[in-house]
Amino acid sequence: MNRLHSVALPLILASGAIPTIPTLGPPGPLPSGIVAMENGTVYFVDSFSHTVWRLQPGTGLEAFVSGRNGRALCVDGDGHLYGTHEDDAGRTTVWRAARNGSVVDLAGPEVPEYGHAFVVEDDGGMIATSGMDRRSGVRLLRAGGHDHEFIAGGRMGFRDGAGADARFLPIGGMTRTVDGELLVTSGGAIRRINADGSVETVAKDERLLKPRHSLLARFFGDGHGHLTGIAAGPAGEIFVVNSARNAVIRVNADGSADEIMKSESGWKPTGVSTANGSLYILEYGRGVRVRRLDANGAVSTIAQVKPERAVAATSAFGRFLVPRMIG
Repeated sequence: MNRLHSVALPLILASGAIPTIPTLGPPGPLPSGIVAMENGTVYFVDSFSHTVWRLQPGTGLEAFVSGRNGRALCVDGDGHLYGTHEDDAGRTTVWRAARNGSVVDLAGPEVPEYGHAFVVEDDGGMIATSGMDRRSGVRLLRAGGHDHEFIAGGRMGFRDGAGADARFLPIGGMTRTVDGELLVTSGGAIRRINADGSVETVAKDERLLKPRHSLLARFFGDGHGHLTGIAAGPAGEIFVVNSARNAVIRVNADGSADEIMKSESGWKPTGVSTANGSLYILEYGRGVRVRRLDANGAVSTIAQVKPERAVAATSAFGRFLVPRMIG
């Protein structure tokens, strides 16, 4: 399996029991695409306006890619940004953007159905999820051109093993470690997929990786993948967005877990990336914003698409208000 430099993060749904003031949200799984680069550049997905924004030191926030409705992002070793777009026929394809903003629609690979999480390999191939429920099953596939190579999975469930013997609950996020290992979130667990297609469980049954203790959160978490984003740190730690707790969780190398950031009321974390010792968290609420958590614990908002712009985009694209739930 080739080395990949990427962060790709997908699904989110509301959780908890007490309705508050409705906040904006696009229909379907909320996007969790955010990539932070070592040079300080940050890219993130805004599903309200079908825009990928770029924040660069010294130049501020700018629309980088427009008119693409994908929910995850990935970057390769040369700094090219990848995303997806679903056309009116339901076919999902891949685009690539150079640093100068030029965008190319790639002839292949075609993303498998329900490919909410993906990573792009050095040879141009893609590893993506396929399926998200008991009817479709949950699998990992390698896509090159229009051919799909099976890696692991099958009927929805939870079991370690090789290839078709492995079982996954819905996959929320996917990334690589600094050593090139492939990690995914699956239900309330973190799984590792080795080069030979064997699947191992890295973390499971940790309280902070589970939804809140409410019937609604448990139902949505099991059905759609409440661990929506995942990023690997340099010291073996793993950072996970638990959208059902409105929190970012750190899973340490020894398997213990800590809650390191909680989103403010009216906002929900959807994606996470790491660079230069800091975490970058994508949040949705009354608009879209990025918050940075520094190594010293300081939290700051570094980018925000203002609510009135999100409202305008919502109207233009026929979106609607989604009531947000907190517990």
